[in-house]
Amino acid sequence: MAETLAATAVLILVVLVLRGPVARAFGARAAYALWLVPTTRLLLPPFAIQVPDRTVMIDLGAIAPAPALTAGWTFSLAQGAFALWLAGTSSFLLWHLLNYRRFMFRAVQAGRPLTDAAVPGFTVLLTSAVTGPAAAGILRRYILLPIDFASRFDAAERELALAHEAMHHRRGDLLASAAALFMVALHWFNPIAHIAHRLFRRDLEAACDASLIDIRGSDARHKYAQTILRCAAQPMPQTVCALTPIGELKERLTMLNNMPSRGRQLAGGAIALVLAGAGLTLAAPVAAQEKDVVERIEIRQIGGGDQVRRALPSEVKAKMAACNGEKFEADVNATPTAEKKTRTRMLICAKAGTTKAETAASLEKVLSRVEGDSDMPAENKAQLAAKLKARIAELKAGS
Repeated sequence: MAETLAATAVLILVVLVLRGPVARAFGARAAYALWLVPTTRLLLPPFAIQVPDRTVMIDLGAIAPAPALTAGWTFSLAQGAFALWLAGTSSFLLWHLLNYRRFMFRAVQAGRPLTDAAVPGFTVLLTSAVTGPAAAGILRRYILLPIDFASRFDAAERELALAHEAMHHRRGDLLASAAALFMVALHWFNPIAHIAHRLFRRDLEAACDASLIDIRGSDARHKYAQTILRCAAQPMPQTVCALTPIGELKERLTMLNNMPSRGRQLAGGAIALVLAGAGLTLAAPVAAQEKDVVERIEIRQIGGGDQVRRALPSEVKAKMAACNGEKFEADVNATPTAEKKTRTRMLICAKAGTTKAETAASLEKVLSRVEGDSDMPAENKAQLAAKLKARIAELKAGS
């Protein structure tokens, strides 16, 4: 998760740098398409082939008294950081969800249908909850209009405002807004993500403007600009697509006047896709052959019951270095394939003073466990079992 968050944060910064130049050269929709890069990276699985280090076992009896062992998991710094991140993410999402539900309840309760609005497939409401037109709702699609909608706009402007909000629904912009909010929730601790979210929403609105002008033609541009000016609205919940918050007027009007040719727009879309592929590649984790991914580490006391606790790789190495009893170390790898490579490492230390016969008996129990492990690759199991049997034979011969 940390690796994914770091990679998406880097890609968000790349988009922040590129969105302005791309919008000026290729149009608003090309700039909006850039936001697919960090979103796609978040959804994709890790690029590297994982090399899990399946099991590490070590006896602490010679190093620490048995009561120091605790059953289950110990609370590490990494676990504390994860718990804090999860609490922040959950709180952020819950706050926005409750805020949005409260807003929608108020908007619908205070609303009355606009029966003469020719927008089939949508529930159009006049409501005091908004100061400008807005699209809302995913399962049930609403278009929310201010109470003074009829008096503030002339007939042509009303038609354009309704068309814009309907366009938001048809383009899936509310789903995109929800996905963006989820992305910000994952990065709640990162101020760059909150800045990026505001700019994403501006790009979303500008892309919707461009789509509408494409349909209506350039002749509608002047009237549409007038409509945008009249639609300036107070901020609303971030999961709602307002036609135009007041702070975005200048940028949206500027983008409305920058409508590249169809060829340049297509070229911009292609460039956005190329940048997406390049960005995903650059943000990929280090190749698996260069990583030691530890899936599970067990510190086990031979002959001391089934008490187990979590340990970090560095701790295991330190404990093994301090071990004064009989040791068993094995590191085996299944033959790598094009898809995966699995490593199994086992480190065992007997208590100081444990006889060779006692150690051999303990290793026989470990051998039985290994042979019954259905998750371990067959080749790894065979190699590890052979090493255990050889070590058991040596101990018995020397006892």
